[in-house]
Amino acid sequence: EDAQAEARSARGEAGDVREVEARAADKLTSAEAAAAEHLAAARAHARAELDRALARVEEGRAELARQKSREAALGEKLAQREDVIVELRARMGEYEVGVFGLREAVQEAERLRNSLQARDDEVARMTRERNARESQLHDLADEVTWLRERAGISSAGAAAGGEAG
Repeated sequence: EDAQAEARSARGEAGDVREVEARAADKLTSAEAAAAEHLAAARAHARAELDRALARVEEGRAELARQKSREAALGEKLAQREDVIVELRARMGEYEVGVFGLREAVQEAERLRNSLQARDDEVARMTRERNARESQLHDLADEVTWLRERAGISSAGAAAGGEAG
């Protein structure tokens, strides 16, 4: 009987072990399914992030290409303008050294401007001097008139006396 009891007990324990193994297998299957779902979701999320990052990279490359194209066009325009500037400076230099007689003409015009300014200054000085003399003349005429009045000499008599004197 003891052996049978032990066998029953062993069979019971074996059944318990099988039950625990079955539950563990179910849990393992459940955990594997959950892990697979999480892995799939993580992969989908990572793929979406990667796609967005790749789209930004492509946009950046396109913008870089546009900027390089613009830079090349601007560089070409700059080179053309620099060529024009060099040409204009050369032409200006030719004018200045008298290839076309401009240097002498510019010097003559400057000399004439200076001469004209000097004459204008002289005319202005002489005009001021004339105005001062005219003012003095009026003052003297007023003084002569006053003196004649005080002396009792008439203007008409002064003119006749002036002719005699």
